[in-house]
Amino acid sequence: MAKDVILFLDTGIDDATALLLALADKNINVKAIVATRGNVSTKQVTVNTLSILEFVGKDVPVFVGSKHFYGKTKFEIWKGHGKNGVGDYQFPKPKQKPKSFKEFIKFFNALEKKVNILVTCPLTNLAYLFKKVNVEDKIEALYLQNGMLEDPNYKSFNIACDPSAAEVVFKIPIKTILCPSDMGHRAYLNKTDVKKLKSLNKTGEMLEFMYRSYHDRVCQNNVATHDSCLIYAFTHKEQFAWEYADVKIDYVDKIGVLHFKMAKQKRNTKICTEINIKEFKNYFFSAIKTFK
Repeated sequence: MAKDVILFLDTGIDDATALLLALADKNINVKAIVATRGNVSTKQVTVNTLSILEFVGKDVPVFVGSKHFYGKTKFEIWKGHGKNGVGDYQFPKPKQKPKSFKEFIKFFNALEKKVNILVTCPLTNLAYLFKKVNVEDKIEALYLQNGMLEDPNYKSFNIACDPSAAEVVFKIPIKTILCPSDMGHRAYLNKTDVKKLKSLNKTGEMLEFMYRSYHDRVCQNNVATHDSCLIYAFTHKEQFAWEYADVKIDYVDKIGVLHFKMAKQKRNTKICTEINIKEFKNYFFSAIKTFK
């Protein structure tokens, strides 16, 4: 049975791919999407999200988050991935109209059963939600793409952009699953993988075009799959190794960093430490094949 999910995205190239995987997965029912400021403005993120949905013929309500981050940061946001955040891929102007964040609060309060929240962006709008709603009765679990195991002081984009929001979120005692950037670095797409995408269908062609603009400081000329790994972790937990962890936000050079401390006893937070790369890639390509 498919699980109800709300996605919080800052739809650039990586998030666009994760969105496609979530839409293709029969075990996921995407009930709503909240657009969050990231490499590009909230307005552009909203347009990108609606464009992806219409490109693959999916109808999911999209809510516009805050134009500004919850708090201040010294982190310098990289303006790569093209002017529109998706490698300057030119979509038709979306026909669907987004809804406001106030409407999202009403939508969230009206939920009759718990949902899972998957976040591949700064935690800005999640913090605003947590301040307005008693979320403990509404959320089954949080799945967050954040941090890095191999480099404890790695300035993870989703934390560094809005550490104040992250501090709010991590104070709430909700089951939390973390997928660190290490997973996306290990399960990267190489040139052969990207070439294969182009041969699949129009959706694969779109991704191949976007990936020409995608750069990762660790994977260099390959395509990291951070956000896609989070979607995979949600429905394929058995393909990962997991450990309980204590987490906190520290500041390195005045920039927020997520630090982990592995725990032997049960905690609210679990972090994935290994991924089955072969099975992830099989999942990835199978998902993209479902589209036109």
